Amino acid sequence: MKNKNSCSNQRFYWAIYACVIIIALIAGANIYFNLISFKPKDLDLVKNIDTPREIINNKKEEVQPVLNIKPEKYLAPEDKKIFRYDSPLKNKKNPDQIKKIDSDQIKNDTPKKPKKSVQTKQPNPSQVSNIKNQTQNKEQNNFCFFDGTQKMSWPIYGKILMDYNPENLIYDKTLDQYRTNDSLSISAKIGDQVKASADGVVQLITKTDEDGNLIIIDHGNNWTSVYSQLQDDLLVNEGDFVKKGQAIGGVNSPTKYGVLLGSHLNFKVTHDDSSVNPKTLLACD
Repeated sequence: MKNKNSCSNQRFYWAIYACVIIIALIAGANIYFNLISFKPKDLDLVKNIDTPREIINNKKEEVQPVLNIKPEKYLAPEDKKIFRYDSPLKNKKNPDQIKKIDSDQIKNDTPKKPKKSVQTKQPNPSQVSNIKNQTQNKEQNNFCFFDGTQKMSWPIYGKILMDYNPENLIYDKTLDQYRTNDSLSISAKIGDQVKASADGVVQLITKTDEDGNLIIIDHGNNWTSVYSQLQDDLLVNEGDFVKKGQAIGGVNSPTKYGVLLGSHLNFKVTHDDSSVNPKTLLACD
């Protein structure tokens, strides 16, 4: 009897296990098919959204509108490299040119190793000022003050067109009148070099309608020499030390106040602000 009861019990349990397994299989299959058949309402809308690359490809085929924004700022970094925004107002470029530009930009954007800067030693400002002072002192020591006993050299050689005469009237054919003359008008060709008549310092450089470009050199002891009718490209500046015979400029074409004299140099010497006859001081070469 016991064997029969145990066999019936075993069969009962096996039947329960089989039912549980069947129910589990049915439930799993049902869940699986439900998941497969599940479809969100907005899935079609999501599928219809283009990726950035599709937007780019579509933009290349379509005519771009004129926009005030730069669409590339809304793209991913990898999409920015291939995105090119071309306005219809700009000249269109073919794809080969765009590829070439992109490759050039990539080359230019590649970081380069910084070159080692060569540091040059800057001179000390005090040393520079000392050198300037030494140069000026040397020039001043070599400077020969004019006292009226030495002879000046001719600033230029040529025919005297109008002589020095501060007292008597002489005829000026350009102005067509008689007047006094406190300088020498020396004939010269345009471009001929004019030289300092003695050592000195350039006191003044100016320009007037009557004299053109004019240089005044201070020779010391209240002696000065004046050179006018000069070209624009002068060879000295105000404050420069000049030596006797040093070129200071070139002869220019005459102003309207001396045009009938032809190209010439006006040379004047003063002492204590009074004109002196230059011929009494110029050496006879």
